[in-house]
Amino acid sequence: MRGVEFVGSVGEQDLASHYRSSSAFVLLSQEQRFAFEGFGLVFLEAGAYGLPVVGSRTGGIPDAVRDGETGFLLSAEDVDGAGEAILRLLVDRDLSQRMGRAGRALAESLTWSRYATQQAEVYQRVLTAKPGGPST
Repeated sequence: MRGVEFVGSVGEQDLASHYRSSSAFVLLSQEQRFAFEGFGLVFLEAGAYGLPVVGSRTGGIPDAVRDGETGFLLSAEDVDGAGEAILRLLVDRDLSQRMGRAGRALAESLTWSRYATQQAEVYQRVLTAKPGGPST
């Protein structure tokens, strides 16, 4: 274990290098009124590199992190829980690798092509629905 490094803002040219040299990805986004993490794309990026993640249960992050499968979700204020989750990932290499593989599989499954197909299916159902009939 090398330790913890807080790198701050990272340029696009250095991002891949940071992901490749990391053991886990941690971001406890805060939610304040209308300021929150919209989707959590950065968690999928980390997953694409095979990293387990620790994130907060705010905004759209739960759509990008499957708690207990690709990483851990906690309250944004749960500093102790975050520390425990990080230590667990660093100590239990099997768990870390399993979550990293699941994160990679999730990231690979969420493609623009898949999204477009799902949207087209919804539009097709709406267009072919009978007026007054069930919408499902």
